[in-house]
Amino acid sequence: MPFLAPVAWVVAHVPAVSSAARCRRPSAVWRRVALLAAAVLIASGALAACSPRAEVGIAKVTTAPQVDGVLSGYPGEPLRVAGAEVSVVHNGEMVYVHLSAPAQGWLAAGFNRSGGAMDGANLILGILGAEGEFDVQNHVGRGFAHGPVPSPVDFAAHVSRQGDRTVLEFAYPLRFPGENDFALTGLASGETVLLVVAYHRSAASFLKHSSRGAVALRVQ
Repeated sequence: MPFLAPVAWVVAHVPAVSSAARCRRPSAVWRRVALLAAAVLIASGALAACSPRAEVGIAKVTTAPQVDGVLSGYPGEPLRVAGAEVSVVHNGEMVYVHLSAPAQGWLAAGFNRSGGAMDGANLILGILGAEGEFDVQNHVGRGFAHGPVPSPVDFAAHVSRQGDRTVLEFAYPLRFPGENDFALTGLASGETVLLVVAYHRSAASFLKHSSRGAVALRVQ
């Protein structure tokens, strides 16, 4: 019952009125209580909606998934983040991410320090062309924006369309290159990191998104 304390605070801080006043204007007083309580609940709900989901794990596997867009080699059910479905595993050397989103535009997934946001995030962005060709880029978050990393990183990726969804799958080194200004040096066993997901339902430009979200992940 996380919202009882704020509501109790609102009720406790309603000014005292005389019995005569309560007889004359009971509705005005309780309208004030209701409005303040509603404001607290709405604000609390908005904060909860912006917060990452409860921490889950990045499982270690002995057999690495094939980077081909097929959801195979990822144990358990995909996580749902901002309407997308994402699965993440590692094999001790590479982290494997399979992202499926209700999008005809671009989509992206990346990692940042726990409690972080966009700044310093290591992001992989992909888009599928009209003829089936795809473009995948590695960006670093800078404030509320992002741009290509200064030093290119060698990694595998695949983008495909499956029905009304676009799929981005990639394999990236667990140790991140230090010269690219990432907030993380990599994904180390026992650490908690933030997985960031974003996509646009139709736009081909990487400059804006229609949906985004995040989930805390503990590296096993």
